[in-house]
Amino acid sequence: MVRRSGIVLLWAFGLSATAALACGPFFPLPLGSHREKLLLRAPWTSFGGNASGLTAPPSDPLEVNEQRSSDGTATAPSLLAMRMSAESHGLTQDQLATLVLARAAGDGDSAYLLAASLPDAVRSYTAGAVEYGRGLLDAAAARFAEVLAVANPSASLRATWAAYMLGRIHAQQGRPRAATYWFAKVRALARRGAPDPLGLAVASYGEQARVHLTRARQLSASVRSGDQEASRRYGRKVSAAVYLYAQQASRGSFSGEQSLRFIAIELAKSKPLLESAVEFPNVQHLLAAYLVPRLHQLAEAVDTYGDDDARSAVAIHEQSLVTVLNALRNRRPGNLEGAHIFAALAYRAGAFRLAGDLAAQSNDPLSHWVQAKLAIRAGLPAEADAHLGIVMSRFRSTGQLESWEDRRRSEQERGNVERAGVAQTTKAIALPGELRLGTPWPNMLVSTAWS
Repeated sequence: MVRRSGIVLLWAFGLSATAALACGPFFPLPLGSHREKLLLRAPWTSFGGNASGLTAPPSDPLEVNEQRSSDGTATAPSLLAMRMSAESHGLTQDQLATLVLARAAGDGDSAYLLAASLPDAVRSYTAGAVEYGRGLLDAAAARFAEVLAVANPSASLRATWAAYMLGRIHAQQGRPRAATYWFAKVRALARRGAPDPLGLAVASYGEQARVHLTRARQLSASVRSGDQEASRRYGRKVSAAVYLYAQQASRGSFSGEQSLRFIAIELAKSKPLLESAVEFPNVQHLLAAYLVPRLHQLAEAVDTYGDDDARSAVAIHEQSLVTVLNALRNRRPGNLEGAHIFAALAYRAGAFRLAGDLAAQSNDPLSHWVQAKLAIRAGLPAEADAHLGIVMSRFRSTGQLESWEDRRRSEQERGNVERAGVAQTTKAIALPGELRLGTPWPNMLVSTAWS
């Protein structure tokens, strides 16, 4: 039976204060101080590191291009400068001056006339951008289509731009299949060598994911009311979005990673939505990647500060953990991708036999850490030390050992810091709709139009 008590769950992952170790139910033998400290802190990475296992490393040349400040937000001037720099590619100074005039035109036809000296693709795209800015989507789409109606669109300076904007327009007009086609076209053009200075091929993964999530959001009310068909469709749409955001994140996109995080947060808060999506392996992996470190952070807030909000969040997330674990138990036998994360998830829920089975499927440091915890429970300190030795050796070889130890020390010191001194608030900068690139899910109805 899964242990669901908040106190027991905190102990199951070794998250309570050091002073409580003497009477903790999961430490049946006295521990040496070194082993004790190592067992207190799991060697997992950040959410992004855990979520990286959602997809294989990319083998294509697609590159991300996201301008952000140090706090992860973007500024309108930086995005505008990025677009202007990209537009200068392949143009002379005189042509750039002409382009500036054309973009300031009152309508697409005027822009097209002013841009007579520019390459045909740039001329048509600029006229389309002006029409898009006026909200004339059909007229803009016609101009963007002109850019791609050539014998070799991959050689066009604006091929990826035009395909991306056609995807955006079809998405805005409620044509998901056409939008999906054009977003995939962006990536195909970039892989064939079409210039992509704005990184729109990578951004197109996020835009295509947004198409699926828009439909999922439309289904959510029916899911909450118990509609089984809506529930099945919701799960498929969320799984498709997770796949695409993972592709985006695997190429270094901060926006893709944040979108995955937001999906996990939303699912963890709603039992009907969670149960609809959790049967899909990539959603299971995403939730595990989110829940394991998040529960640790929340437990710290409860343990160190007595944070009531964090205590309530722990209860919600623990229930989500149990739902994910039950779905994991019902899957077909065989090795599991990301088994090390699921092993930690099962251990924290008190499902020790399952935790051991999963940890044995992976050679990741986190799996060895779980096996060390299980060895201590079984009264085998020498076996625990062997597993911890592997963890330390692996971390030492990758330069992560010092980081792991620093985090353990900082946690001990954090108890002496006033809560008000460590609270931080991150404020996102609201950008004009035409400058957004790969906006994460909460703002998924507003995104980039490189017009």
